Amino acid sequence: MTMKIVSVRFQDSDHRYGDKEAVATLEDGREEFVFPWFSDELSFREEELLGLTVEEARDVKTARDIAYLRAP
Repeated sequence: MTMKIVSVRFQDSDHRYGDKEAVATLEDGREEFVFPWFSDELSFREEELLGLTVEEARDVKTARDIAYLRAP
């Protein structure tokens, strides 16, 4: 069974692909790294990711990244 996200913590990151990162708590209580991002390019709210799988949440980030890069 694929676990859904029940909460998300946003925190500072030293990841090479972002200065922020999302860490999700799943239905079974496990925490899992979801994605990094640059806060001067994108923003996220917990409500956008709740109820999604980690893969679906990563798809949200990817779509937002693409939209940002294509913007004039």
